[in-house]
Amino acid sequence: MKYNLGVLNDKEFEDLCKDILDIALKVDLQIFKEGKDGGIDLCYSGEVENQIVVQVKHYERSSFSHLIAKLEKERDDSVAKMNPIPRKYILATSLPLSPDQGKKIKAAMLPYIRATNDIYGRRRIESMLSRSDEVLQRHFKLWLTSSSVLKKMLHHNAYLNAEFFTGEILKLSKLFVMSSNFSDAQHKLEENSFLVISGEPGVGKTTLAYMLVYERLAAGYELVYCDGRIAEIEGMLSQEPNKKQIFLMDDFLGANLYDINTLQNPENKIINFVSKIQHSKNKLLIMTTRTTILNEANYRFEKLHNSRITGKSKYELRLKDYSLVDKARILYNHLYFGDLGEEFRDEFFRKETYRRILEHTNYYPRIIQFLTDENHYPSVPGQSVEDFIFENLENPELIWAYEYDRQLGDEERFLIMALFTLGGIRIEEQVLENAFESRYAFEIKTNNIKRKPRAFKDAIKKLLDGFIRAFQDAKTGTNSYSFLNPSIIDFLLVHLDGDNDEKLRILRSVSYIEQLSKYFGSVKGPKVVIGDRLADDVFPDLLIIAPTLRSVDSRVCVSLEFLYLSMNSFGRQVLNRQREVVFLLDDILAHPENIDAWKVSMVMMNIYTDSMELLMAEINARWNRLLGLMIRYAKDEDDLKYFVELFRHYGHDFDEYFEDEDNRYDLQCALHLIFEGMLTDMDFSYETIIDNYNYRSEKYAIERVEEEAWEKYVQFVADIGLDGDYFDRMDHEYEIDAAQTVSYALDSLRVDHDDDYHRGKLSSQPTREDPWEEINRLFQKD
Repeated sequence: MKYNLGVLNDKEFEDLCKDILDIALKVDLQIFKEGKDGGIDLCYSGEVENQIVVQVKHYERSSFSHLIAKLEKERDDSVAKMNPIPRKYILATSLPLSPDQGKKIKAAMLPYIRATNDIYGRRRIESMLSRSDEVLQRHFKLWLTSSSVLKKMLHHNAYLNAEFFTGEILKLSKLFVMSSNFSDAQHKLEENSFLVISGEPGVGKTTLAYMLVYERLAAGYELVYCDGRIAEIEGMLSQEPNKKQIFLMDDFLGANLYDINTLQNPENKIINFVSKIQHSKNKLLIMTTRTTILNEANYRFEKLHNSRITGKSKYELRLKDYSLVDKARILYNHLYFGDLGEEFRDEFFRKETYRRILEHTNYYPRIIQFLTDENHYPSVPGQSVEDFIFENLENPELIWAYEYDRQLGDEERFLIMALFTLGGIRIEEQVLENAFESRYAFEIKTNNIKRKPRAFKDAIKKLLDGFIRAFQDAKTGTNSYSFLNPSIIDFLLVHLDGDNDEKLRILRSVSYIEQLSKYFGSVKGPKVVIGDRLADDVFPDLLIIAPTLRSVDSRVCVSLEFLYLSMNSFGRQVLNRQREVVFLLDDILAHPENIDAWKVSMVMMNIYTDSMELLMAEINARWNRLLGLMIRYAKDEDDLKYFVELFRHYGHDFDEYFEDEDNRYDLQCALHLIFEGMLTDMDFSYETIIDNYNYRSEKYAIERVEEEAWEKYVQFVADIGLDGDYFDRMDHEYEIDAAQTVSYALDSLRVDHDDDYHRGKLSSQPTREDPWEEINRLFQKD
């Protein structure tokens, strides 16, 4: 089997060689302490001093000629001066060696290397690894990136782009540090079938989630990724008990605190989907979110809080959970695998510098990622590398400011703002280019910006891996783009806070409704606040461009979205332009597709004020048609609750509506369809079902499910406000497959754990009693 030794840094390769040679030589080699090694990386002194000496050369990115030159220099400068001379001198290297190259090494190192058998090249190390599960389990990154494991991942995830997917795993694995975080989170996931990873921005939530996912992919699971609504992945949950699936929802409550005001994943959807996962065989779910957002969601959403979903399997990833050695390994990996030039890199290897970094209260993996990228270092006269490092540690918000303000051109900033207004997560290339072109055309027309050829493509190229990252759909070959990490969104929110001119230019040049709704809002629920003065200036322009707006999502009614947005963010301006807003109502009725019934009811509720008499009159004139739309597109219990409430709100007679046979039939159909949909997600009393099945009969268990469903249905109708006489006058003909529910309950008892890899054996790297001894060894320079 082939192992990717390139994911190890030089110290990790040294640890690997110790583990392999301990077994091969049947001794306990000691890793040489910090300081100049003098030709020694590992040594064993049994009967005599220097009985076995091992020199380790991790030359993954070098050449054989370089290795020979280095060995010859160390032979004369160090090995020849050892006292006593080593009885056995061994070389271990990550370079693949031919027999002829082995002979050349022996000749170069005579008389210290006495036999080619004392030379361990890449192929020999790989062969020894294949025979030692114990060693492989201690080096998780090697196991994860081995050829057989990567092939297994791709075999079960054929839709993934093999080159991109493998590259992402290798990239993340290089920087990953195995710590107790991984095993603790893994245990919770295995125990509960789902996991909520929370933590502060930049602490490493997404990295932990991805590594947990990769480990399960290696065990034969199929990945289902969601960066939008749960509704998009519900249908992908397989009912086949032997099909292994792992679902990943990154930032499932939104990338920003205010996203929970317009939650795309309603409480019931989240709760029910987690319940489905828990009662499904071989299905796992990982969700990530920021601690502040999770706390706010628990406070605002009663059902989510009461479900205890966000507490039962929550793993809080905290900065204090990283030991000093964990932090040091993260920093060292970024330095080792990064592209920092020597003038920048050397500063980090000063003991005073790396100690201050590791002990700094603002140490976060994301900041380390930023500080170890040479592209972020400005050419500021008089500012040293040390000054730059600690200025950014003291003021993390500066991370993106300098590059955005001083190192990017207009086109790059226009593209960043286009991506930001679209949400910043997995935006298709064509959509992003359309939004960019709309802003670019506006700037050319109004601000004398001169068009450059290939402006969009060149901006993408410059921003890749600095501000944005690209994804490719393996099926279609199309690209999509996201911000490199959520801290860029945080920066842009602050950046725009006091810049009304930039806000105005953005709002006047939008081409998608999402650009108005994602990160712009009123004082009540702001992301980027639209104050009254700005709203007065821009709302007339928005009314003009409203008919031309599109949506990223083909299922969205743009006129309804614009009207809903207007009522929430431009209430005063709508009040002054009621007659001009009426066309939106007519457009909704003229194109009644993909209507969100809840938003229709919210618009109607907001319009019902004494000051909006004109719009209220227009609503009343279209009452039956609007109510018909709401019933036709009602999706859940809340839609029907608001439907009934609107009659009282507007003073219309619900009894009169109910007397009409066609209306009553439409209402019954909506009730039945919604309840049948709820039944597929409903959490029945599985223990009771199983007891009835075991101690009575399958028929009795089915009858008990039917009884429980009826009880839930009666309560459902009562909650909407249709109990009593209304209930008695309706037909109730919903369908339930009670036998399938019983079967589902029985299957939930048979969840087994795969034996592809014993996860409990995965362990973190060894740590000495004194953490600074290990840390100083990491940062010692040859």
